[in-house]
Amino acid sequence: MTSGLKTKLNLALILVVSVVLVSYGVWDVMRVEATETARQQHDITAAFERLETGLPKPLWDFAMATVDDILRGEMGHPAIVAVAVEGVDGEFVAGFSARPEVASIERMPQPEGVDVVSRELVYTGNGLENPLGRVSLFVSPEPLRQAVHEALVRNVLIVLVLNLVLVVSVSFALTRLVLKPLAGILTRVRDIAEGEGDLSKQVESDRADELGELAQALNRFIGSIREIVIEVETVIGGLSGTAQRTSDTAGDLSRQLAQQQEDLYMLTTALNEFSATADEVARNAALVAEAGEEAGTRAGSGLDQVRAANLSNGELAESVDQAADVIGELRQSTEAITGILDVICGIADQTNLLALNAAIEAARAGEAGRGFAVVADEVRVLSQRTQESTTQIQETIAGLQRRTEQAVSAMEAGRAKSRHSVDQASAAGQAFEEIDAAIKRIIEMMSSVATAAEQQSATVAEIERNVGNIQQVHERTVAASQTTSDSGEGLAASVTRLRALFGKFRL
Repeated sequence: MTSGLKTKLNLALILVVSVVLVSYGVWDVMRVEATETARQQHDITAAFERLETGLPKPLWDFAMATVDDILRGEMGHPAIVAVAVEGVDGEFVAGFSARPEVASIERMPQPEGVDVVSRELVYTGNGLENPLGRVSLFVSPEPLRQAVHEALVRNVLIVLVLNLVLVVSVSFALTRLVLKPLAGILTRVRDIAEGEGDLSKQVESDRADELGELAQALNRFIGSIREIVIEVETVIGGLSGTAQRTSDTAGDLSRQLAQQQEDLYMLTTALNEFSATADEVARNAALVAEAGEEAGTRAGSGLDQVRAANLSNGELAESVDQAADVIGELRQSTEAITGILDVICGIADQTNLLALNAAIEAARAGEAGRGFAVVADEVRVLSQRTQESTTQIQETIAGLQRRTEQAVSAMEAGRAKSRHSVDQASAAGQAFEEIDAAIKRIIEMMSSVATAAEQQSATVAEIERNVGNIQQVHERTVAASQTTSDSGEGLAASVTRLRALFGKFRL
């Protein structure tokens, strides 16, 4: 355990110190980079000032040796890898390069991997400014990168060295001042925890610091545990008897509840059968009442139909009487028509005779009576047709009279039957009224039976509900009894287990 704590503390210390030193290193690298950049920028600016001051006069005078000396003089800076002068038309004039060594060049160098900075060159003479071209410095970033790399390496070495020194120092101090005394206390505690459970042992420590206070607090804790164990052993002795009594009581209660459960089951079965019988009676009574109501409805309908038939028969009898009267009047009318037809036949005979006489007279008159003879022939023809029609009408009237007589006979028979039907319908109506009254009495009786059966079913349902509540209470009581029994057994087992566990302690 102490080695693990030591490792964790060392790792935490390394982490904290590394974070602080790395932060300082990052700041230092950034500072070096900014300082070197500013220094290089200052040197480049100073070089341009010198070139702008020294080059115009030699270039104007075309003193190329002086120009070369001035350009060579600027090659001493480590960041400047080349310098070149171009004319106004962009033509290369002079230049030097430091790669691989400082030497004059014949053409403009290529700006590969370097920064090119240019300034215009102007010669002022006789108050006039004469452009001469421009001078360009080829600046390499390598010196700046080298300075940053050196600062980075320096800071990494500082971090490693300081971490090593701090880890060694702190580990030594931690082991001597904390971990070694803590290991002694841990050994004593492990002896108590993994040994014979001897609570009489104490942790020995004469230190006056926090570790000494820890040892004293642990000794007080062991003493408290010892007192608790003594008290628990006393309580265990009392719990053992209580658990046995609880288990016995739960067993007796379970047996009594089992008998009560059987009685409740028999009562529930009887109530269910009684409820089923009452429901069956109620259903049958309801069915009889419904059948009676339907029979009453049909009897009432039959009574209404009988009454309607009786009324129809009465109306039919009246209609038959009226029809008989009409047929009698029809017979009288046919007899009157027969008399009229006899008169018409007589008139037709006279007309025929007159027409014959007229024809004879016309024949005597010769040509003068020809027209009259034609009229007489037409009159005679009409008279014959009238006689024929009258004969047909008489035959028709005779047939009508025969049928009228038959109708009168049928009407008389129908009148007798109609009156007999009226009498029978009246008797049937009286019988239907008696049936309807009897059905109503049956319906009232069945309604009373159904009401009584429903009340009986409701009473039985209430009893069943109460028995169900008793059953639920009984089931909960059984469950509670079983739980109590199980708890008693569990308590007894726990007491036995506690006695075995606390028996391991030596007081």
